[in-house]
Amino acid sequence: GTPQNRQLFLTVETLDEAISRGKKVTFRYQEYGTDKALHLRKNKDGEERLYVVNPYRMVVVNGRYYLICSAFDFDNVSHYRLDRIQDITITEESVRPMSEIRGLEHGLDLPRHLAEHINMLIGESVQVRFWFDRSILNEIMDTFGNDILFTEEDETRVKATVHVNEQAIQAWAEQHPTTVRVISPEKLVTNIREDFKKALEIYGSEA
Repeated sequence: GTPQNRQLFLTVETLDEAISRGKKVTFRYQEYGTDKALHLRKNKDGEERLYVVNPYRMVVVNGRYYLICSAFDFDNVSHYRLDRIQDITITEESVRPMSEIRGLEHGLDLPRHLAEHINMLIGESVQVRFWFDRSILNEIMDTFGNDILFTEEDETRVKATVHVNEQAIQAWAEQHPTTVRVISPEKLVTNIREDFKKALEIYGSEA
């Protein structure tokens, strides 16, 4: 097999052991730059960042493997792509119980956001253009893959063009009201604006 396959196999084996023994793992993680190439994620000081996570379950969604876990001392669920994980090590520290993690209190229901990513590229598609905040670049790459075109960028934002299902991207854009701004098609922009107006009416008045 290719080095990537061997790496993935090793990651799966290591996680399998860690999950069955109830131990935390550490790893480094690759993420995308706007060059669409993967780079190891660094911290603010430019050092490769070491992740410490509580691993709970591995899942396959749309042919991709994800680790469902909680990261560091956060109380909510996280997910990482297994094929982006490097240098994984099992620690001797016990995992936090799932019952303490927001979203996993009742065991694992496949996180909704993973399922939602898949709906994006199914069904009739339209050409959509939008600006997004650089802070969500990795989510953008995970959601749209290599089919997205980056046409412009400045310090804080990137402009993108993608062919996607219109209903799905409307729902997705409305989940990112402060980091995504759709600019075309006009009908989609109008629909999103109407939804936000309704939301403002609901939240705009004092309870």
